[in-house]
Amino acid sequence: MSDVTSSFAGVSYSVPINNVLIDGASAGSDGDDGEQVLDIVQAIAMAPGMSQMRVYIAPGTTSIGVGDKDMFNRMATDNISKQLSCSWGWNPADTTSDDPIFQEFAAQGQNMFVASGDSGAYTGSNATDSSYPAESVYVVAVGGTDLTTSGAGGPWQSETAWPDSGGGPSDNGFAIPSWQSGVANSSNGGSTTIRNIPDVAAEGNFDNYLCDQGSCSGGWGGTSFAAPRWAGFLALVNQQAVANGNPTLGFINPSVYSIGKGTSYTSDFHDITSGNNNNGHGKSFNAVVGYDLVTGWGSPNGTNLINALAGSATPSFTISDSPNSLTISQGGTGGTSTITVQDQGGFTGSVTLAASGLPSGVTAAFSPNPTTGTSTLTLTASSSATTGNATVTITGTSGSLVATTTLTLTVTAAATPNFTISTSPASLTVKQGTNGTSTITITSQNSFSSATTLSATGLPSDVTAAFSTNPVTPPANGSATSTLTLTASATATIGAATVTVTGTSGSLTHSTTIALTVSSSSGAQTAVYSSTLKAPECATVGTSCDSGASLLLGRDHMSGGAEPNQPNTINNSCADGTSGTFHSDESNDRIVVTSGSGALTHGTTATVTATVWAWSGFSSDSLDLYYAANANSPSWVFIKTIKPTKAGAQSLSATFTLPTGSLQAVRAQFRYQGSASSCTSGSYNDHDDLIFAVQ
Repeated sequence: MSDVTSSFAGVSYSVPINNVLIDGASAGSDGDDGEQVLDIVQAIAMAPGMSQMRVYIAPGTTSIGVGDKDMFNRMATDNISKQLSCSWGWNPADTTSDDPIFQEFAAQGQNMFVASGDSGAYTGSNATDSSYPAESVYVVAVGGTDLTTSGAGGPWQSETAWPDSGGGPSDNGFAIPSWQSGVANSSNGGSTTIRNIPDVAAEGNFDNYLCDQGSCSGGWGGTSFAAPRWAGFLALVNQQAVANGNPTLGFINPSVYSIGKGTSYTSDFHDITSGNNNNGHGKSFNAVVGYDLVTGWGSPNGTNLINALAGSATPSFTISDSPNSLTISQGGTGGTSTITVQDQGGFTGSVTLAASGLPSGVTAAFSPNPTTGTSTLTLTASSSATTGNATVTITGTSGSLVATTTLTLTVTAAATPNFTISTSPASLTVKQGTNGTSTITITSQNSFSSATTLSATGLPSDVTAAFSTNPVTPPANGSATSTLTLTASATATIGAATVTVTGTSGSLTHSTTIALTVSSSSGAQTAVYSSTLKAPECATVGTSCDSGASLLLGRDHMSGGAEPNQPNTINNSCADGTSGTFHSDESNDRIVVTSGSGALTHGTTATVTATVWAWSGFSSDSLDLYYAANANSPSWVFIKTIKPTKAGAQSLSATFTLPTGSLQAVRAQFRYQGSASSCTSGSYNDHDDLIFAVQ
């Protein structure tokens, strides 16, 4: 694809290129994709508005009579592309495989343009010329010319035969088709009994540009360029045929030869009358007046040949509406649709528009009317208009030309005034002792403009609500706002609540909600010893609870580091080991519980961190962590066992989800050897609890 893009040399194109893979073929390069690239580029350049370019690909290793037959058969069964191009010829000619498919092409209006070859006059041997399939009577054989224009991109100036253009009587002796009879004469050297090649021609001299495998250069030529140009040209013919309301063309050779034999020949074709295709081996045909075996009937003369094949366009127009459906209400402002006149075949007149099929009480107005382009249709329903669905026909008239389109119209009953209520923001977090605000918006519907009283329900204990304006009155089809202030006292209940804000106006009531969270006013908490539970406690909810540097320092009555209030387990439920020396042997010296998001709250993640002292043989030490949802009657749940990574002081952490419970606890057990449990006995083991409040 990069070679295709590069071949356009900066000129953009928008034609989709779709690969059709046959017999397990790959779309990748086979190392030389020049023929494929030029076929794609020349066809698109000739017809840049085509709907798609389909590239049929068989494996590069396929044999004659297999890959070609399968590709052609797929083209026929798809029957999507009405113009096909082939830049190859081969030997032996597998006519029994391919010709029935070519005949199917012709029968269903698929024209295949085949390059006639680049070796000059045919020798009479397909083994030498590779003239098949150009010589088939069911394809259009395309020869080459040398084109001169009046300048780069300028109009046609002159054209001569390209010396290498393949042509002559069929090497395989195909019988002359009826549409080719009468063209052979002594001047052109054609056969009166067998098929003559080519049928037509196009530019193929060595002055073409091509990119292959990333390398771009000029100086390329061949009937390989001519064949896809004719395929692209036929796409233009079919485009005009369809625009004129006709089907795509059938096999064009009968029409081409009829034109060549007719009086309009020299205006529809460029007749090539100079040059020859001498092959250097004793065979040569001359370009002569009329049909010849170098350029056929010649090259297409643009619009003239398009009109001759597709028929000249008749001026006409169509109309369309957008949108093509409207809903309007009784007594409302109405609805609009844009009516567009599309010119066809050179139509330049003005079109007068009218609407019919209107329900009773509905009127239609066009602006402007008549129009040469677009007009705005406005449909308005009176207060008593008939409700329901209707099909409105819009008719455009210009002289004897008439075009129509339809619009689906729904007329609804007059709407009842109403309002909506909304909050912004729809969630608030208010700390104890502070407040937060949300804007309440009342929006009018259907001209509602009455006073609306606001109220708030579902408030937590010790939280109050106040509206800055109450009631509020929106203007008709507008909106009005009031600021709601939610104030939490220092003792307000902590946690989440749904506050319902209701607007009431007469019998109309609408509500919206605010997700309110009341958080603790406290931040980080430091524990104090609870003489009731016999362990450090943070009685107030905070963002963390810390035993501090001294409450748990040491172990039992160990030498040099007796632990205050030992054993610091709830209700003295788990005693510490008594052996060892302070900060030589094992001890748990501090516990901290920290919230991952604000205050310590049920259902959120918390981190417990224990600061321990590990013995020099630290690989024998372990820290076991537990939590309990109810500190007053703890049932310990295992969190994790963590191994110290060195001797001496270090902090070890694990996370857990806070359960439901207003007063919870964690336990840190630092042990020498043994196994995990909520209370493992051992001479060097230290057990400590930390109690904390949770909202």
